[in-house]
Amino acid sequence: MHRILILDKLLFCFINKKWQCSLLDKVMPKITHLGGLKISVSICLMLLFFFQSLGKEVIFAMSGSQLMVQAGKRFLPRPRPFITVPDTNIWHHLMLKDYSFPSGHTAASFSLTTVLAVYFPLFAPIVIPLSLLVGFSRIYLGLHYPSDVIIGALLGSATAMVVLI
Repeated sequence: MHRILILDKLLFCFINKKWQCSLLDKVMPKITHLGGLKISVSICLMLLFFFQSLGKEVIFAMSGSQLMVQAGKRFLPRPRPFITVPDTNIWHHLMLKDYSFPSGHTAASFSLTTVLAVYFPLFAPIVIPLSLLVGFSRIYLGLHYPSDVIIGALLGSATAMVVLI
């Protein structure tokens, strides 16, 4: 387990410190919000209005994934990397006070993506990379370790698959 945490920190530092550039500094804060509460609720309401069955499944998938995320944050409290890793590059508008593990933005994004990819497979090549970018943005902005993002993606996808069964 210790080796995994070391690798996690090394990968975090590589992404957060070595990949910094002005273009990503402008784009990543916008991409990260695609997995946030306002966008998630807006998408759910829009889907519920236009595609009632799909909208319900997305709401159940997102709600389930967020319950799992909050349980993870409560029972496996992991401080965010900007607290524990010196000289972390962090976007100043995102100084969060809750825990890092797992990534709720990534879980929300992947629960939506999984349902959309099942209902509309032609959209999969669009929504999957967007969800991957949401996860990447969380690391880039100093808010999550890579393992937080990976587990968030797995939780979101798994919760969606359970809802779809």
